[in-house]
Amino acid sequence: MELDELKEIWKNSEPSSQKADEQLKELLGKTSAGPIRRMKRNLLYELIAIIVSYSITIVYYFSAFQGKLIIIAWFMITIALSFFVYYYRKNKLLNEMECVTCMVKSNLEMQLKTLEKYIRFYLFSGMLVVPISMAIFAWIYYQGMTRFPITGWLDISTTGSPWKPALLWILASIILSVPIWFMNKWYLNKLYGKHIVHLKKILQEMSDD
Repeated sequence: MELDELKEIWKNSEPSSQKADEQLKELLGKTSAGPIRRMKRNLLYELIAIIVSYSITIVYYFSAFQGKLIIIAWFMITIALSFFVYYYRKNKLLNEMECVTCMVKSNLEMQLKTLEKYIRFYLFSGMLVVPISMAIFAWIYYQGMTRFPITGWLDISTTGSPWKPALLWILASIILSVPIWFMNKWYLNKLYGKHIVHLKKILQEMSDD
């Protein structure tokens, strides 16, 4: 079995043994390239989806409503640019993890921890987008850009009480954030989590006697 062979090389190799090192890198690269390659593919799909969907939405808000909702377009541009930075750093990390000639167990363990931090950042930032978006729409509504003739509890005009609509927006943000949290968690596990678990299992079995 390939994994058993890998563990045997790992236990018996000496630091100065170049042949053992080469065998180890070759087997480790062969074993881990599958999940890493899948994560790179999924990341590329995400990038394409962001470019297509955000481009259409950004152009729409720049041109529609006589430019009154242009702030939404700029908000989406900010999110898209943040994702491009995230994509670049994560793709660079995955390329380093896929590098057979520079792959050793300690490096791969450290890179996996960094990758998990990226995933957690993605999860939390995805949830934070909801209250931030709600706050932007509340501000737009308050400024009268999309004001409707609503009175009573939902009145957020300058003559209305500010704390009631503020409480409404907070509750709405919480209610929307919870399902989005679970959706993102499922989504990230499907695209990356199960592959990370696979790699961690390989490393754990390599360390077992």
